[in-house]
Amino acid sequence: MLVIVRKNVAALKQQGKSLDEIIAAKPTAAFDAKFGNFVFNGDQFTKMVYAGL
Repeated sequence: MLVIVRKNVAALKQQGKSLDEIIAAKPTAAFDAKFGNFVFNGDQFTKMVYAGL
């Protein structure tokens, strides 16, 4: 999950997408049902991944 989400966010960032555009693209969607309801939701996790790239 971590590798796939990072790959998704990195690809969108390389396309020149802004953080808001990347969040709107829902790069964590495939995992939100399982992992998106704990400490972080998908949008928050996307922001952390984006900041780490």
